[in-house]
Amino acid sequence: MKIKVTDIVYDTRDICDGHIWDQNELELPSEMILEVDGLIDIESEIADQQSIADAICDRTGWCVSSYNYEVL
Repeated sequence: MKIKVTDIVYDTRDICDGHIWDQNELELPSEMILEVDGLIDIESEIADQQSIADAICDRTGWCVSSYNYEVL
């Protein structure tokens, strides 16, 4: 299933020293199209959010704190 993710905000805090990296400095994308494995149950919002967040993290290597999405 394809998902369009927009307005991605990454969690760029360093847990060791508290430094916050600038998302733009790291050149992290603010939107992307993802292919999410399996069927996503639109009524299961929590499962959807975790699958999408995992897919963004897998692609960029960074965790996300928020984003918007739509199923294509």
